[in-house]
Amino acid sequence: MSRKGRRSKNDDGPQDSKEWMNTYADLMSLLLTFFVMIFSLSTIDMNKYQALIQSLQGYLGIVKEGHTLQNTAAQLETQGSAGSNVAATNTNFEDIADVYNDIQTYIEQSNLSNSVQVTINERGILIRFVDTALFDTGKADIKPEAKEILKNVGEIIKRADKPIRVEGHTDNVPIHNEKFPSNWELSTARATNVVKYFIENVGMDPSTLSAAGYGEYHPVADNQTEEGRAKNRRVDIIIVNGSSNK
Repeated sequence: MSRKGRRSKNDDGPQDSKEWMNTYADLMSLLLTFFVMIFSLSTIDMNKYQALIQSLQGYLGIVKEGHTLQNTAAQLETQGSAGSNVAATNTNFEDIADVYNDIQTYIEQSNLSNSVQVTINERGILIRFVDTALFDTGKADIKPEAKEILKNVGEIIKRADKPIRVEGHTDNVPIHNEKFPSNWELSTARATNVVKYFIENVGMDPSTLSAAGYGEYHPVADNQTEEGRAKNRRVDIIIVNGSSNK
């Protein structure tokens, strides 16, 4: 009797273990199904973003230091309105890809990364001359040592055969001297002088060029710090893509 009882007890053990494993497997299946569902929902929302990345990789075919194609796509996805601007901009990247590559190569080979930056946004190619790269503080005359840089950049962007917009920006520190009563006049004069240089020394078509001065009113950093003010003192050159009206 005791032997039979022991045999029955031993038979029950493995059966309980199998039932526990079945329950565990069911739980894992439910969790897997849940995560697959969540992933599917997120994938639907990201379709446009993934397609844009693939398209950019095909057009540009490069990943530059500090400026990856994924970052460019994410920036465009954020800045486009309802995706329409992003889609339109995407169709024009092929036209400006070579110009972007050449500018980036020139900046790297000339060790200008600290003073000249190039990115792509929804407007087109943005070339940014930071702080005193082109001008001395409070002045609008292009520095002699900056003219060669500006000429080389001008020769590259001239090949884009697209509208070129030059924008001057300052920090919020007031200026008042005999030549420039305010930051408006200073920023506008700087942009205008760059345009004139492109026309007179690079031979660019005046009908493709425009100049604008924004003073202190389009900051890209906090004017409460010296570092932020230095970032706000800049000249931006935009190679406008075919879809932008800005």
